[in-house]
Amino acid sequence: MEGHVNAMQAVPPFAGLESTSANRYLRALDWVECPQGEALEPLAPGELLLLADGEVEVRAGGRILEFRAAPAVLLTRAPMQLRAKSTVLVARAKATSIVQDDPSAHAALCRLYERELERIERWRADELRKEDDFFVDDGGAELVPGPYRFGPYPATAILMDADPGVLRHELPPGLSLIPGLGGRYMLVLSEMEGCVAEHPDSDGREHGYLEVAAFVPCLGPRMVPGLYLPRVYPDAYLPILLGREAYGFAKRMGRITVHEQGYDLVASGRHVLRAQWSSGAAADDTPRWMGDLAAVARSLMKVGRPRLYLRKKILGLESGPGAQPCIDQLVVLPFRIKSIDSMRVLSDVSVAFPESGWGLGGRAVGAARFDFGFDFADARAVRDYRPGGRAR
Repeated sequence: MEGHVNAMQAVPPFAGLESTSANRYLRALDWVECPQGEALEPLAPGELLLLADGEVEVRAGGRILEFRAAPAVLLTRAPMQLRAKSTVLVARAKATSIVQDDPSAHAALCRLYERELERIERWRADELRKEDDFFVDDGGAELVPGPYRFGPYPATAILMDADPGVLRHELPPGLSLIPGLGGRYMLVLSEMEGCVAEHPDSDGREHGYLEVAAFVPCLGPRMVPGLYLPRVYPDAYLPILLGREAYGFAKRMGRITVHEQGYDLVASGRHVLRAQWSSGAAADDTPRWMGDLAAVARSLMKVGRPRLYLRKKILGLESGPGAQPCIDQLVVLPFRIKSIDSMRVLSDVSVAFPESGWGLGGRAVGAARFDFGFDFADARAVRDYRPGGRAR
């Protein structure tokens, strides 16, 4: 640990512990500054960890579970571990010590425990949706065929400016960047709601999940504009199974934590991405970056239904050095925008890539939040990348 700090220094107020005597108690605690990356000692039974400054990672089995920013009161117990994500200012306290000189603090402490319990219960309920599926209820394991409808749901789109060479490298043969757009791509957080399979075999249930995806504007076969998706991270297995098997989306599991002014993406144990913004609207004049989005929209709308371009790649039965995909296709998936409402421009947008894993890089140019709804048409394969395959 870095060391102890002045006990009388200013300590931020903690929600629920604002009484005068509680604040006196907090100031008298043994506050310690810990450097970024340091593991914090586990909490003993009855202990609280007060976080006055900085941010900590909560881990389980070495994997990142969530982030907690100051000011916060943490009640974590084994098997959870805490690690300083930035330099932090922390103190340990016994719950009984907080209330012994101030009866009113007892009620405040109960509220803190209730809030933490509510947070855990919301998380438990949220985990249930990850068990939802679109399988036919006949004892088999077949996915319900489409058509599929999505939304309306809240979405946040961030326009990114990246190295065009990096984006060009991501595109499969047959796709090319749209001239004039440089390294522009969109980073989209979708808070999916109202996902329904409209096939007669569907049970009609509406599903929901979170998803972070990259959309690269491109030209496809016959120079038809569309969007290629090289990175897609849902937080549930339903969209992975459906997206990969039916259409070929490059989906893999991610843990997504949405905040009031941003979100975090964790995948394969790495903190892949952090997006942040201000909730305030931009000035009345239209931001310059909106022109780039308008250019992409005009290109897409020329073709009637916008296109998604996907590379559907499924491994064959062989293993080892000779393993080859049994399916390796360029898929065109038309979709129809059914609603786009309540658009609001966001300010002070930033995107960071704390650890490797995202690959596309780039800096945030601007962002907007809106409600979005769409459905898919029938997809078709237009190119076979396997030896001997051909364009269609």
